[in-house]
Amino acid sequence: MDTGLRTFYIRVKYVKMKAATNESVHIIDEGEAHMNVALNVRNTYEDFVLEKDIMFFRVGEHGLVSFHGKNYNIKKRMSSEEVSGLTENPKFFKVNTDCYANIAKISGIQDGKVYFEMKSGETKYTAITKLRQFRLKELLQMTKEQAQ
Repeated sequence: MDTGLRTFYIRVKYVKMKAATNESVHIIDEGEAHMNVALNVRNTYEDFVLEKDIMFFRVGEHGLVSFHGKNYNIKKRMSSEEVSGLTENPKFFKVNTDCYANIAKISGIQDGKVYFEMKSGETKYTAITKLRQFRLKELLQMTKEQAQ
């Protein structure tokens, strides 16, 4: 089982100084220090958080689910119970027959496409049917009004 902890070996140069005056600095000690540091690193590809990391997902045949994040796509085979748990999640909206969009990650809806937040200049989107586009716009408007 992966705990998410990674150990790194760090080498640091240091200089200890005694009181500095305008003319000179007195060096007491100079050398290198070595230490091991354990950092908690989460592997997004293996253990992502659905609501936080995933923009949308598509449900395929035989339990194959394709998750789409900011700069990656992950395919996982899941049981029918797991798939129904995903599709019934209220934080995701069904945009077409096999695709569910993360409501919190939507940045806009236009011309039959749902656009997702991206920090870079790229945009990521998925198609949406006209009827569902209208419903999603209403849902986003209601969510926005409740937040105020």
